[in-house]
Amino acid sequence: MGALRLDQRATDHRQPVPGTCRILRPFVFRKYLDFGAFASMRGLHTQIRQEVNRRDMQDNIKLGPGGIREIEFITQVFQLIRGGKETDLQTRSTLVALDLIEQRKLLPAQTVTELRNAYFFLRNLEHRLQYLEDAQTQTLPVNDADRQIIAAAMGYATWPDSCKRSTATAASGAPFRASLRCAAKRAG
Repeated sequence: MGALRLDQRATDHRQPVPGTCRILRPFVFRKYLDFGAFASMRGLHTQIRQEVNRRDMQDNIKLGPGGIREIEFITQVFQLIRGGKETDLQTRSTLVALDLIEQRKLLPAQTVTELRNAYFFLRNLEHRLQYLEDAQTQTLPVNDADRQIIAAAMGYATWPDSCKRSTATAASGAPFRASLRCAAKRAG
């Protein structure tokens, strides 16, 4: 069983273009997962982090540390590990998958709650950033006026009370490492 590639998992979230269904192969969830896959997932996560650092994307709430993609990645780890045997985990919805992960006690309820809350917060923040810029953006503003607009739109009195503190908490990568340890223990 070779290493898992991001493009293999990404096909699960793609929508087929009309007329291409015959050439796209759907992602196939494995019924059995070897422990080399865990090393592959750790390696992939390390590569993603290195790329984020290289491209100086720490303030990107989607791709940066603790961002939307990291929450989706954590969820997808469990989908990869359990999706072959538990087919309802083969959902495209991150939130549905998180609910199933919590129901099956694959992660502690508190961890799932934190991931879900962070996901909602970051998605709401992403929408406010896009309204402000009137463009597809996920980067936190650098000027104080825009920061104050975003803080107010998120229901906070000041910038430090809102985005900066909330996004910095997840930036340590601890949720990913804890989730992967949990997944490895429960892989059977």
